Amino acid sequence: MKKKIALLLVLVMAVSMLGACGGKDDSDKETKAETQTVAEEETKKEDGEKEDDEKDNNSGLFGSSDEGSNYGPYVQSLLDLDYKGITDTYLELVDDTKENAESFYGKCMEYWAYILADHFLIVYDINEEVKADMIALTEEVFANVKYEVADAVKAGDDYMVEVTISPMLFVEKAYNEVVEYGNAFQERSDNGEFGDYENDEEAYTAREIEYANEVIAILRSYVSQIEYDEPVTKVVKITKDEDGLYGISDDDYADLENYLLY
Repeated sequence: MKKKIALLLVLVMAVSMLGACGGKDDSDKETKAETQTVAEEETKKEDGEKEDDEKDNNSGLFGSSDEGSNYGPYVQSLLDLDYKGITDTYLELVDDTKENAESFYGKCMEYWAYILADHFLIVYDINEEVKADMIALTEEVFANVKYEVADAVKAGDDYMVEVTISPMLFVEKAYNEVVEYGNAFQERSDNGEFGDYENDEEAYTAREIEYANEVIAILRSYVSQIEYDEPVTKVVKITKDEDGLYGISDDDYADLENYLLY
């Protein structure tokens, strides 16, 4: 299929609208739903009963032993895990394994790598090297994500957590240079530099690899130049599910993800 890089000029600059880590397998979502905060259980008090010292120490990690005090850190830990690969706090709060936590991070980065590749017309799986390089680039980008998470506030039977995100201006910063390269690349293709790539699989693969490598190099050059848009404040709800476990809804979490990258 002939690629017209110039079509980037009419693409909507909205990678973030595609819902990022909402693309995880349902089994992963179920695992997170089933492995809610150990800290929440440790901080509950019934009829004024005092908790033992170990539980007090655990709840004290976040400055309060009140019920719900760990939901702010819980949201922070999810963002830290999915976008920065930080597992420590998540594993303190959630009854889960490090292997699962690292798998969540890996799948999130793979999903965003696919989104970025698709946006810039890179054939993500043209070969393993391109795929690995795209994932590595994505990890470099999201290591710079900025957000601040406030303490949870009780609202009826639920808890509300305010999250302030400073969206990364990465995609739009790199956009013009990628388009310029893409147009020149298409001209080379039209002039026959890559042979009959529309009908020759080997020529097509070589062409796509060259394009991908150059665009990834352009994108990587912008990682050190990342700037941020005005902060956006969102409120997510921590609510009880049918099993009586508290957690953040998929919709609210996806809404946060919409503002991470512009």
